Amino acid sequence: MSETFETLHNLVHKGVKVVMDIPCELWNETSAEVADLKKQCDVLVEEFEEVIEDWYRNHQEEDLTEFLCANHVLKGKDTSCVTAIMSLGIMEEEDLAEYFRLQYGERLLQLLQKFPNADEQSDSPSIQLLEKKKEAKIMHHAMEQKKETFKRRMETLNLRWEELGVKEEQLKAHIQKFEQFIQENDQKRIRALKKANKERELKRQRLRELAKAKQEMAALRLEHQRLSVKLQNYSIFNKYLEKVVENSEFEEIHEVIARYKTLVSMHHDLMQSAQESQEKIERAKARLARYMEEKDDEILQHNNELARLQMRFDRARSDVIIWESRWAHIQNTAAKKTLLLGTIKMATLNLFQIVSRQLKETAQVSLEDTHKQLDMVGGRCRPWGQLGVG
Repeated sequence: MSETFETLHNLVHKGVKVVMDIPCELWNETSAEVADLKKQCDVLVEEFEEVIEDWYRNHQEEDLTEFLCANHVLKGKDTSCVTAIMSLGIMEEEDLAEYFRLQYGERLLQLLQKFPNADEQSDSPSIQLLEKKKEAKIMHHAMEQKKETFKRRMETLNLRWEELGVKEEQLKAHIQKFEQFIQENDQKRIRALKKANKERELKRQRLRELAKAKQEMAALRLEHQRLSVKLQNYSIFNKYLEKVVENSEFEEIHEVIARYKTLVSMHHDLMQSAQESQEKIERAKARLARYMEEKDDEILQHNNELARLQMRFDRARSDVIIWESRWAHIQNTAAKKTLLLGTIKMATLNLFQIVSRQLKETAQVSLEDTHKQLDMVGGRCRPWGQLGVG
């Protein structure tokens, strides 16, 4: 029987590609996936039953192991369930054989007992029963030992798995610390690079400042030399000032210099005041010139206007004589017309009165209203020839 399972195990290793990525904890789980895998294994064992029955009926002269190998029990069969069971954990070949013995040994034993050997058929039923009980007891004892061994191995595997879990956590912690260490080192490196760049930039700036300071120092040295030469050249003036102090009311040279500066300042102020006064005079002269020019223009305009008015006056004077003669003529004509008008009015009044007397009518007509008088005379009197007026 052990040879049969070893043959099955070898065939599984030959026909199945083992996958090692499924956690070992799934071995003891009772999930639907594991139950389905066990069910598929049961189907394989039931298929073995047909092969063993064929061996019992027709090929008992052959060894069962060789018969299973010769007929390729797993050829063309779906062995994914066996592959999945093997991939549930990191298992050795003996562990897989133990699994099949524990799970399916009893069924295979019952299957083989259903087909006894030819030698056993000649024994009596009581002897066969005793032998079967003995074999069953031996098999049960062996199975218990195998279960205990398998249990110890599973405990060992669980312990190893727990140790691996602890090591994995430790490794994760170490990895996390290492990543943190790397991150800190990167940050330190970045800070160091920034600091180095800043220091290099500061160094370049200091070098530029140093070069500029050197240039300024060289310029100051040249200026010092120039001033030294100038001071040496001006030393004669110092001697002159010393002599001035000796022969004047001043006691120190700086008093002479202060007095000189005061005089220079006063001279500058006076010159500035004179310049301002001169500018004021110039501005006043300019204003006077503009004023005189404007007044000359006005005088010229007034002279032109005066000449024009004089011409108008002369023309008016010449016209006065003409208009006076005309006025005298008008007055004479007006006097004549007035006299004629008075005569006409008197004649009209006389006619009106004559007509009124002849007609014996009394008309309410004003003596000054000549027009009504003429109207009444013209409307009521006969022609001039019929009037008795000589």
